[in-house]
Amino acid sequence: MGSLSDALKKQDKKGILNQNISSIGYPTKLLPLDFRNGYQVNVTDKNGEVISRWANIGLFGGSFITIAGKPGVAKTAFCVQVAAEICRPYRESEIYHLDLEGSSNLSRMMKLARYDHQEMEEKFHYYNDYHYIEDIFELINTMAEYKCSHKDDYQVKTGKLDEFGKEQIQLCPTVIIIDSIPMLVTKDLEGENSMAGMTYDGRRARVISQFYRRLRPVLQRANIIVMAINHINSKIDINPMAKSQAQIMYLKQDESTPGGNAPLYLAQTFLKFVQCGKYTDEKDGFNGFMVRAELIKSKTNRGGSSCNLVYDMSTGFDPYRTLMEHIKEQGLLEGRNPYSYFRSNPNLKFDSRKFPELCKESPELFKEAMTCAGPSLYAYLANSEDLANIAEKDEEILRRLKLSDAKEEE
Repeated sequence: MGSLSDALKKQDKKGILNQNISSIGYPTKLLPLDFRNGYQVNVTDKNGEVISRWANIGLFGGSFITIAGKPGVAKTAFCVQVAAEICRPYRESEIYHLDLEGSSNLSRMMKLARYDHQEMEEKFHYYNDYHYIEDIFELINTMAEYKCSHKDDYQVKTGKLDEFGKEQIQLCPTVIIIDSIPMLVTKDLEGENSMAGMTYDGRRARVISQFYRRLRPVLQRANIIVMAINHINSKIDINPMAKSQAQIMYLKQDESTPGGNAPLYLAQTFLKFVQCGKYTDEKDGFNGFMVRAELIKSKTNRGGSSCNLVYDMSTGFDPYRTLMEHIKEQGLLEGRNPYSYFRSNPNLKFDSRKFPELCKESPELFKEAMTCAGPSLYAYLANSEDLANIAEKDEEILRRLKLSDAKEEE
């Protein structure tokens, strides 16, 4: 007699019981963030013995991701860049940027995404006329139904094994950017002439809650990632002497986010961006600022952690400078420019201000940077065990991320 689960799977016409239970992470190429949100996968045999380990890093498929922060901390730039990196390797992957605020333009998006003309036409779809929650819900549902009914066109082999040694086969990712949650409106009160008040906000929050609850299984099934941008507001307490609790753990007591609790509670990943430093061309070789990415909530790692990302005013978030910032924070960079060197290799001298350009020219420098940073990055992983026995950690990172634009060594 077969098992009950086998019998149920044979009768499962909707494919609910035949889905992958594991999710693949899609690297953003901002390594500290990728590892902060990642975890170590232990592949086991039938006897429960670990036969291999690998780092599942980045932002995960089929999930809601909320990015919140005050104005000017590059939330939209982050979403566009990350969406482009997620979709770049897959021919059928596409990005739908729903710009409710109407504050973006295609020229800037093209530069941030690092897409050429053809890629922008085929993969990046920009809309500034989606405002109703109901319309966005219908768009995502239609998209999911089409992907699931044409699985052969969208399925890809990940090349990775799950915890039971089975190869993970998933639909290629699709990314929706909602910019932003405070601009969402509902058709519920369409036609009312009066300005929105507390009653409207309450009803809108309930509709947003339904949006999140009903789409959660849909996103997982069709491997759709929704990146929703939100604001951070100052919370005003009626009694300033009695502070209310934080809206969610690791968010400050005097902070709140619009749109109700659903974008907080039902998001798999919640990132809060805080500007915390400045870079100048004279001192650092570029103009920009540092963003502290606080992992308020994560389903794949622990909340309450953070990492620093480097934003270049010209090109957006820089993966090379972000890596260099991590190396400095870990105390792994010695010397002074132009004769800086990694603690792991004192003989390899370079100017850290020109690190991005030098990495693209020299595969040796980039590999040494990964050798230097690898152990501290792997220590960020949830469930990271037996790190000493993970062979060639830096090579694993190189294979997964393909971060370096340097030419292959012959």
